[in-house]
Amino acid sequence: MDETDEMVRLLLSGVKMLGLHCPRCGLMLFDRGGSILCVRCGEVRVVREGGDADSEVGDSDSSVKDVFERKRADLLKRLESEEDPVVIAALSDAISKLGRAMRGRGE
Repeated sequence: MDETDEMVRLLLSGVKMLGLHCPRCGLMLFDRGGSILCVRCGEVRVVREGGDADSEVGDSDSSVKDVFERKRADLLKRLESEEDPVVIAALSDAISKLGRAMRGRGE
């Protein structure tokens, strides 16, 4: 099975394609239940924001937890100052989904 077939298989199984690229090979990354996957490299990885392949960290519980916590804090900060009801609803939904993802990982 080639990379394209594997990407299609992941998408059809409900795995989410992210708007991020692997810092090592440039392929799109996928979110599989809170784990970030590169099809070509065959590794689950979390990359620090603004990082490159040299700054990548493994999919340890602490690194994923750190990403979740930073994203949650960012969303809460945006929610606090937002006045548009549509944006408030979207931010609230994102915070709720992030909370479920964190609980699903046992965090």
